[in-house]
Amino acid sequence: MKKILNAYKDFWLRGLDFVDYSTRFEFWVPTIINMMISFIIIFGFGIHSIHINLLSFDGILMYITLFIIAIPTLALQVRRLHDINRKGTLVTLSVFIAILYSILNGFSFIFLLLNIIQIIVSIWLFVYMFFKSKPHVKPENRTHI
Repeated sequence: MKKILNAYKDFWLRGLDFVDYSTRFEFWVPTIINMMISFIIIFGFGIHSIHINLLSFDGILMYITLFIIAIPTLALQVRRLHDINRKGTLVTLSVFIAILYSILNGFSFIFLLLNIIQIIVSIWLFVYMFFKSKPHVKPENRTHI
């Protein structure tokens, strides 16, 4: 139990660390805990719709939670990729696509294409998160993808 608490504490303490490494355990513990927290917020407050009024208490709570967890989660994903000797390129690509996706919402073909690319990148990242740690190399020698 102490190891789990230390991994979650480490997630927050290293929330802006995009350079170091994180093991599979250090990745999955905070990921699962944050998913449970999100489910509690979503279902505990009766948020059952995608269309949430941002000015309501539920909407504000959800977006604050999302914002607070987002940056440390991105840092954790990048550190996890570093642990398997990959650069954080896929995480950057995923964020870039998500931003484009929200800006271009409504343009059917581009919207569909971005959706497909996002799904592929997400699956790719998900699979990488299961890889075993590898001997670490200098950042400039890491594989891009």
